[in-house]
Amino acid sequence: MDIVLGPFVQPRADGDKRRRNLDMILARATKLAFLLFSQPGSFHFDFSGSQQGGVVAFPGLVQVVGDEGQVLSQPRVIWPKEVATD
Repeated sequence: MDIVLGPFVQPRADGDKRRRNLDMILARATKLAFLLFSQPGSFHFDFSGSQQGGVVAFPGLVQVVGDEGQVLSQPRVIWPKEVATD
């Protein structure tokens, strides 16, 4: 990961702390992946734009297929998206 993220590292950043934070992020992402793939329903990430013209900083997580295998008429928001505006 250092090769990929190297150009974005601030020169004064503490290398050990940065690696620990990256390890934490990867561990949490792994747990989320296991959680999502162990569910009977289906989920989508919501990258849709906002009415304010902002940029989606973090996509929302919505459930589109219920736990019994039925397509949900209205997707259920598990985690709302975060939109960055000027």
